[in-house]
Amino acid sequence: MPESSIKLSPLHEIARDLEATFTDVDHWRMPERFAGVEIETTSATTGVVLFDETAKGRIQVEGDASDTVLTSAFTLPNLEVGAGTHHDGTNVVRLRQDLFYLSVPPGAEAETIEKVRAQANGSLVTATDITDGRTAIRVIGPDAPTLMSKVCGLDFSEPSFPDGHARQSSVARTNQLIIRNDLGGNPAYSLVGSRSLGAYLWSVLMEAGAEWDIRPIGRSAHHELEKSTT
Repeated sequence: MPESSIKLSPLHEIARDLEATFTDVDHWRMPERFAGVEIETTSATTGVVLFDETAKGRIQVEGDASDTVLTSAFTLPNLEVGAGTHHDGTNVVRLRQDLFYLSVPPGAEAETIEKVRAQANGSLVTATDITDGRTAIRVIGPDAPTLMSKVCGLDFSEPSFPDGHARQSSVARTNQLIIRNDLGGNPAYSLVGSRSLGAYLWSVLMEAGAEWDIRPIGRSAHHELEKSTT
């Protein structure tokens, strides 16, 4: 792949300075591993880790008929505001009655938008690719709820913030969409916010998680955790 077509996460320099090895995912260059798969997966299942998931596509669907359109496109259940679901590689979260957030595999943005527009059939529903303007950081591990409570005022207990739900809130004084999507039997939260604040948020999370020996993980370890989820 030509170097000119490669996209870099706003966390790329941090990973490079940590001597990560990299792999190309669609048009993104992302960390493959840091300390090694076994060390990283152990940390994810016994403490807390951070994973850069910026390469995933992010789409915003808005309009009064968006519920009907997305239900037809992805066979969705009825979602209350703040609830989400997973369908064939796509995560869908309802943020308002007329606003949805979609997370899709890297490179699937155009196909997903076309699918939504085909179902819209002339109705006033917009599908916007917001991938390049956002950073996505996933906080994973049994200590993830406690870490999140240090940097955000929300209640991260199971009854208040169950798996599959989302909230919009301030995290370390940055506006973030927080999506709980557990991984490998462990709590996991995706933080989606402004690209320009991604490196700052990562550093705050690393500092806040020092008491649990927090570490970054690469795609190989994340893939192993995904396999244990299915």
